[in-house]
Amino acid sequence: MTATKQAHITVEDYFALEEKEADIRHEYYDGEVITMTGTTDRHNIIALNLAFALRQRLKGGSCRVFMENVRLEVEGGRHYTYPDIMVTCDERDLADLYTKRYPVLVVEVLSDSTEALDRGKKASLYRKLPTLQEYVLVSQSECGVELFSRSQAPSWTLTELSAPDSVLNLSCLNLQIPLSEIYEGIQFQEEEGVNG
Repeated sequence: MTATKQAHITVEDYFALEEKEADIRHEYYDGEVITMTGTTDRHNIIALNLAFALRQRLKGGSCRVFMENVRLEVEGGRHYTYPDIMVTCDERDLADLYTKRYPVLVVEVLSDSTEALDRGKKASLYRKLPTLQEYVLVSQSECGVELFSRSQAPSWTLTELSAPDSVLNLSCLNLQIPLSEIYEGIQFQEEEGVNG
């Protein structure tokens, strides 16, 4: 995914831009607009694998899985993002078709152009969401997942997973997903060199 900064604008102008350019996503950071364009096939496969795994495990329940085209309001009037994946179990999120406000889980698949933003500004903003229980960063360059879990406010704990046989334990949803499932269909450079 590529991020391009634009001029400082009001939140009202941001919403107008989002309506006008519906095929392009823009994130909003207190007046600063960042255009989010394109992803790699690897990024797309990983996000789809994880979203599908979540959807299958949550099917029939009250939680809903959303992918990168649904906006997340982090601080009303100040910060709006498009997480790669988010899960909300809150009925209040049924009221708005375009924006969610009460996620329990947010996932970002790391890209070279957005990794600093995902680890820095976004991570800091997401931690302010009172309903958020877990924030997951997924590498697309190697088998690696970082799980940030809210322990006791304001503390968060980090669990790092790097072995393909590791299991991502999402306690906020009471479910587990093997990394092999998240990375299904992905070959990393060292594997390509051995097998190719």
